[in-house]
Amino acid sequence: KAEEAAKKTEEASLAKKNHKTFAKSNFKKAYKKTEALKYQHELFSALLNAIKAFAKSSNKPSDEADRFFKALEKETLEYKDEFLDEVQRGAQRLWTSTKTFPGTSLEFCSLINEAIRRDEAAVMEHVAVLARGINALCVARRGAPEDMPFPPDNRVYRGAVLPEEHLSFFRVGLKYRVPGFLATSFQRNKSIAFCQRAWHQNTSPRHPGVLWIVDVDPEGKTNPVKLCQHANLVQHSNVPGEKEYLFVPYSVFTVLEVELSVNPDYNTPHVIRLQAAHDNLLEPEHLPLAPWY
Repeated sequence: KAEEAAKKTEEASLAKKNHKTFAKSNFKKAYKKTEALKYQHELFSALLNAIKAFAKSSNKPSDEADRFFKALEKETLEYKDEFLDEVQRGAQRLWTSTKTFPGTSLEFCSLINEAIRRDEAAVMEHVAVLARGINALCVARRGAPEDMPFPPDNRVYRGAVLPEEHLSFFRVGLKYRVPGFLATSFQRNKSIAFCQRAWHQNTSPRHPGVLWIVDVDPEGKTNPVKLCQHANLVQHSNVPGEKEYLFVPYSVFTVLEVELSVNPDYNTPHVIRLQAAHDNLLEPEHLPLAPWY
């Protein structure tokens, strides 16, 4: 009990130090005001407004925002029959788009996560609508366990880079929230490939590679009560075969193990093993936020 109390004190101290928490976020305020998407025009209106608000906040030209919107709209409408009766499928298609904002390497998923990290009220107003659409197929679509793809070996993977200054945040026993969607994969090799791409892209300075291993409750495979309530396999994807297992924004994780590499490139990255929370709604809202993921 003393150890648990000490961990909670440390988490509260971290949250206070970083000032930002889910409880105080503009994302939470905006999300509570949004309603489930019903029509295609609601999806595309939120998309346009979110891109324009983000572009304005980032000092990007308005015409570039328009071009990005039109590219995403055209791509998504190629699957219009798919989400005619369920517009949330279109939101998932958008999430997996590989289209990039003009003049940058910023894909839509990265734009959404960057916006959530910044947490600016004017942008969250529109991003929250899109997030609710994407979330719908992560948290609301629940069927029989045998009909729901479950992570092989009860774990998923995420490959990335991790700036040295943020490594110390991830200490064994720490419980925290991720201020953004967390994309993982059923496939370790796919995650290593993402780590390789990120490692080559970040050269000034070169950030260490990291492989996140996220454990989920094995009982969730057959017992829907034990299933992680805020993650699901993305089944309407523009990247076939990716096997993306997506956690909703501000999901909760606990650090189980940290294995530091003496040569943390993409072949031998740092390894951080996490335990995914069973249900975000049962977790404290004032947990510290990960500075990187």
